[in-house]
Amino acid sequence: MAVEERWQRGFTFLELGAEQIGALLGERVLEVASLSGGLRNTNYRLRLAGDAEPVVLRLYTAEAEACRREAALLRLLDGHRRVPVPRVLRSDPDASPPWMLQTFSPGERMDRVLQTASPARVEALCSSAGRHLAAIHAVTFPWAGFFDGQLQLLEPLGPAYGWSAMLEGWLGGERVPARLGAELSQRLLAFVRANTWCEERLGTNPPSLLHADYKPWNLLAGEDTVTAVLDWEFAFAGTPMNDLGIFLRYRERERPEYTRGFIAGYRDGGGRLPDDWPRLSRLIDLISLCGFLDREQDDPTRTSDVQQLIAATLELDG
Repeated sequence: MAVEERWQRGFTFLELGAEQIGALLGERVLEVASLSGGLRNTNYRLRLAGDAEPVVLRLYTAEAEACRREAALLRLLDGHRRVPVPRVLRSDPDASPPWMLQTFSPGERMDRVLQTASPARVEALCSSAGRHLAAIHAVTFPWAGFFDGQLQLLEPLGPAYGWSAMLEGWLGGERVPARLGAELSQRLLAFVRANTWCEERLGTNPPSLLHADYKPWNLLAGEDTVTAVLDWEFAFAGTPMNDLGIFLRYRERERPEYTRGFIAGYRDGGGRLPDDWPRLSRLIDLISLCGFLDREQDDPTRTSDVQQLIAATLELDG
């Protein structure tokens, strides 16, 4: 089980039957099966009348604009042919809720495969994940920022997204200190102020396309390769360290082949890493971790997991 699978869903799974889905799509649905994974949107595997192959219906119950944006990203990457992604069949970003119909990708969720895989298979799969991530990062943009539905960059972000200002803002608020506790909050604040140097190091020129949720839970695995990269709703342009920090967030819980294979694959795929990438990737991931704590919904399991991750990051300074 993936760590985050124990967290509470942020948005209710939308329960629909074949007739309801058929009315939404305007065609007859023969089979419906819900798909696990994700805590925000609703996904179904369908078999449609007249189609031999199954398809996936993705319903955007968290953020409506994510439908238009994710469809554009999948079309962009499908054209590059270096990253295995589902092919968009059609979508309706103006529906309520917005939806996208895409090809069904073969494979099993990578986080589940890794639980029982041999060391050699773990290394091979993580190497494949690293190579695919390097291909994603090879897509670059003129500045760091978030995308609109046409993949146009919105207001530019700073080189490191205002790393220290963002973290200090959360630590000066209510939710993050309350969920971290006074002692850990003070230690994190001191750590942030001692590491503002990272903002210059985290700047990349030009910024790369980021998946921004690149982890085994969102990857499908074949025997020894990643067969699909799923769930692109958080994608933006920024520093590659962001994706490395996410994939390696739980590195201490994994076997050595996990990190070794991933980094080797990333480099083999053309990814370039600074000498201090282990530290930089942990530092940038603090933004995601504090963002989890700042969510309105209180989830004690999520809070406990994030507390442990932040405490481990603070150990970088002994």
